[in-house]
Amino acid sequence: MSSTGKAQVNDVEDEAPGLWTSFGTALRLIVGWFCVAIGVLNLLVEVDRNRGDPPDTPFFLFHVMLFVGGITLLAVSWLGRGPGLPGYLAGALVTTAGMVVSGIPVTPSVCCRTAFDVRHGWPFTFVARNEGVGEAARWHIDSQHLLADLLFWGYAGLIALVIVAMVRRAVTPRAEPSEEPAEPEPGPLGAVHAEQRALAAEEKTGERANVPGETV
Repeated sequence: MSSTGKAQVNDVEDEAPGLWTSFGTALRLIVGWFCVAIGVLNLLVEVDRNRGDPPDTPFFLFHVMLFVGGITLLAVSWLGRGPGLPGYLAGALVTTAGMVVSGIPVTPSVCCRTAFDVRHGWPFTFVARNEGVGEAARWHIDSQHLLADLLFWGYAGLIALVIVAMVRRAVTPRAEPSEEPAEPEPGPLGAVHAEQRALAAEEKTGERANVPGETV
């Protein structure tokens, strides 16, 4: 391979991390703004539709989380300090615990899969079945509601991650810049200092040291 070809390969390898970082940032901003817009729009529709009536709590809370999670996703780059291992563990724990704790018990929510006797999942029911035996008792999974619940608890985990990162940033002391010793002063002053040091050495040793600019 010629030197020109090697140079081009090296340039591509150098630019690759930057391209992937830009792609990730663009994707994060797109998803964040999309969630903010959908959250605000559906919250306004829900409030307008249920004037005087209590809102559908799971639907309402889901879109509140969508809005807050979108804002959090947009603000991640402002943290400055990474969450570290504790932050990632907290985020994964909140996401997993939320899905498990909300999915195991039977949900009393009025939303979703109301034709079935036994329903699981919150804020939206994503798995349900009828009581009985045989075909009637077969489990039915709603993939769309499952993804919605994963998004809800994933944003809850993201918020936990950001909180841990902010706590670490607050409690970790900032490293102060180290003070470097002053450089010797150039020019005539530096020569004077050198002569003074030579005189001091002469008094100790009894021998005249060579001083810059002085002939013996």
